[in-house]
Amino acid sequence: MRKLRENLFVYEDTCRVYVIKHHDRAVLIDFGSGAILQELALIGVQRIDMVLHTNHHRDVCGGDHLLDSETVIYVPENERYLFEDTEHFWDRLRVYVTTRVDSIEFTRTTSVTVRGLEDGESILWEEYVFQAISTPGDSRGAISIVWDNGGEKIVFCGDLISAPGKVHAIFDFQWEYLPAKLFYKWIESLEKLSKLTIDLLCPSHGEAMDDGKEGIELLRSRALTLERMMIPELIPYPAGNLYRVLPHLIYVDKTTYLIMSESGHGILIDYGYVDYEQIVQLKDNFGLKKIDAIIFTHYHIDHIARAAEAQFHPWTSKELFREVEIWNLNQVADIVKNPKRYKLPGLHPSNTDSDRIVSSGDHIRWNEYDLYFYHHPGQTYYALGLFVEIDGRKVLFTGDNIWPTKDGKLVTPVIFKDSPDPEGFIRVAHEMKSLNPSIIATGHYGAIPVNETMLDSYIQWSLALKEKLYEIVSQDPPLYGIDCRWAYFYPYIAEAAPGEEVKVWLRVKNHSPVASRFNVNLCLPEGISCESHFREIAAGPHSKTDLSFTLVLADTMKTDRRYVVTVEIDRNGKKCGEVAEFMIEVKNRREFL
Repeated sequence: MRKLRENLFVYEDTCRVYVIKHHDRAVLIDFGSGAILQELALIGVQRIDMVLHTNHHRDVCGGDHLLDSETVIYVPENERYLFEDTEHFWDRLRVYVTTRVDSIEFTRTTSVTVRGLEDGESILWEEYVFQAISTPGDSRGAISIVWDNGGEKIVFCGDLISAPGKVHAIFDFQWEYLPAKLFYKWIESLEKLSKLTIDLLCPSHGEAMDDGKEGIELLRSRALTLERMMIPELIPYPAGNLYRVLPHLIYVDKTTYLIMSESGHGILIDYGYVDYEQIVQLKDNFGLKKIDAIIFTHYHIDHIARAAEAQFHPWTSKELFREVEIWNLNQVADIVKNPKRYKLPGLHPSNTDSDRIVSSGDHIRWNEYDLYFYHHPGQTYYALGLFVEIDGRKVLFTGDNIWPTKDGKLVTPVIFKDSPDPEGFIRVAHEMKSLNPSIIATGHYGAIPVNETMLDSYIQWSLALKEKLYEIVSQDPPLYGIDCRWAYFYPYIAEAAPGEEVKVWLRVKNHSPVASRFNVNLCLPEGISCESHFREIAAGPHSKTDLSFTLVLADTMKTDRRYVVTVEIDRNGKKCGEVAEFMIEVKNRREFL
């Protein structure tokens, strides 16, 4: 516990908990894990009258259930349901066919009684006034708290900023798949905050700042620069469909291409929202006799939908698809087979088998073509780059990894919840340059001719992106604020009946260039037990550690609902909070039959 002012203290927990003291009573700004309860007596506090929360994230409110029933918990009104109707939220959480990429799942797992705070609403406590200011950014309903401390304006800004020009976790600020303006609400909130009188700016992560306005303006400038890099002006979508790119390469529609053999057989690259009637036109217009295989560039629904639906429709028995196979990169195969096991946007709910699974660097000879498969992490980590020479031209199929800009450059759409890897962008950019394609078959912008200058532009963009991302994140190393999946569970959703066991794996990444220690502790709902719920990890530099856990469900557990298990992680002694979760859908055994 450190003193910032005579009546203001700060405690370092899973977030910074601020204590405003009056005699032996206190108001807290955020609450963290609740560990502060053991420290308050040291500064003479006997009772917590109120807790004011800046957002719903678990690192600021994970310990709320430990509070005395007489303590009033105030939360942003727009996020009130995430506190007092939590079980309903988890039961209804949509995991398929969603492009929502905010951090809404980083919320409590059990309900607590709260009161909502509207934008501009004030609370009087003793002689102090606290005013809520709507400042969405790290969450959709986030607020800042303005406190007039005897004429000194102190602003508790949550995670809107963590240091001059920096934030704790950049992935929290992306809400939707590539809107016209990526960070517009966050930037508006920074502008709103900069207009306030601020003598002391107190973030949920990071040191309090005496001169907060300069840091806010620097962050706003960096956010705008990053937004322009991530959402540049792009070329228009293709005006038509079913046209020849090359004599034996046909753009079908939307995200789908056809490679044609002289034999009349073909391979579809992606098979999303393209109807069978359009495939029939390939027969009528181009002489297609049969589809031999379908290859997915990645798992997104708009690239696999019709192929994934094959299990429910008998189109595979039709002439053009008879005995068709699905070939997938190993990074893609498990996701399309078991989408329920992943916490990723854009999942299709079907379980799609792969007839042939390849690894990066593998080569398949199909008729007169040599197909080369590469793991190309980009828009998503789970992505394929497929390199084929067609009609004497080198063609690279990139899925959604490459988007062409109006000024003739190449970029990648960055979706933080899709596990982008800044180092992966750079590696892929150099690998693309070495492959030296003359045509890139993009996922949404058709097949475009490329040259050395354009390939160089992608290398330059990927290097600049890493620099800007590392510059804007305050964590050390910055990847912990870029990679929202530095700790994650597999499967994300498990199914079991009362009395059964559930086995899950937890992957923990050490992004540090030096060895690190992690303490891992499962937080289990009532009725679920695990003998070895606490583990210690000694992780080498830049390593990944997989831990397995066996959980046992009580016979008395209620069915037809979801139970949420989280994991608390300390990294080198620093409390990170409940950083990841997975769900167990408890059903009657007959529902599995």
